[in-house]
Amino acid sequence: RTTGDGGAFSVSRGSAPDAPAWLDGAWAGLQAPESRGDAIVLVGYSTIAGNEAEGSGGAISAGGAVWTLNSTLTANRAGVDGGAVSAPGTSMWLIYSTLEGNQAPAGAHVVTPRLRSTLSVLAGAVSGPGCAVDQPTDAESSYDTDGSCGFVGAGNTSAGSDPDLGVLSDNGGATPTMAPNPGSPLIDAVSFPF
Repeated sequence: RTTGDGGAFSVSRGSAPDAPAWLDGAWAGLQAPESRGDAIVLVGYSTIAGNEAEGSGGAISAGGAVWTLNSTLTANRAGVDGGAVSAPGTSMWLIYSTLEGNQAPAGAHVVTPRLRSTLSVLAGAVSGPGCAVDQPTDAESSYDTDGSCGFVGAGNTSAGSDPDLGVLSDNGGATPTMAPNPGSPLIDAVSFPF
């Protein structure tokens, strides 16, 4: 828990760790700066759960773009916005990621001007809308339970029913994940775009 921003970690303009941060045996790090001088926060094969920030970004607060790959962000809470991720200055891209059960007054899962989602699930926002985005979300085969992400693109579900995800557990990956339970609407629900 932090009294500021970024319950798990915070990356502001001009700051960067010397080496990637390891989360639950996986990785998170920084890529080359974008044209505006902001770093890109990369989170891959990670589970970030149960973090809290009194400010923004219950799990991650970033001054630059945030990309998640094969990651689960769940049960994170922010007092202001971005229950899982706050990237208010640039963009976020979810790739094969699950954001579930996060909490914030605005953007329970994510706050960012531009969101992109590929084969990802955003479900069960505890309070407030799941997404606080400024423009429609470019998405492919993604699932949103409250419709706040504004998906545009092929094979998406907006305002879908409860995806019936299991609890965090060892499902054979690098970190605990939330697999769909038998009978989940996620099973065979999305078209695979590749």
